[in-house]
Amino acid sequence: MEGDHLYLFQVKDVVKDLESRHFYLKEPKPSRCPSFEQSKIDLILAPGLAFDSKHYRLGYGMGFYDRLLSLLPQIPSWGVGFSEQYSKEPLPIEKHDAPLSQLFMY
Repeated sequence: MEGDHLYLFQVKDVVKDLESRHFYLKEPKPSRCPSFEQSKIDLILAPGLAFDSKHYRLGYGMGFYDRLLSLLPQIPSWGVGFSEQYSKEPLPIEKHDAPLSQLFMY
């Protein structure tokens, strides 16, 4: 993630191909992972700080996933998190926020 764009990479080995970067999240090493075309995406897994009953997510406020979801509305998108991250109350949303297809809370 740099600027306002979420770059897509093909990850084959999660141990060797990922490194801690922004927000201490594991991200692909560009030197090991080839870029990936948006047209080849079958599923989007979106992290979040919180999720609600209308499938909206609260992220870190930078809009990377919302921009990706808006570009690819036909692709299934799943929010994945822990049950403690689920809110029965609606999250605050803005015009640019994009809902997910499904939520999987563990």
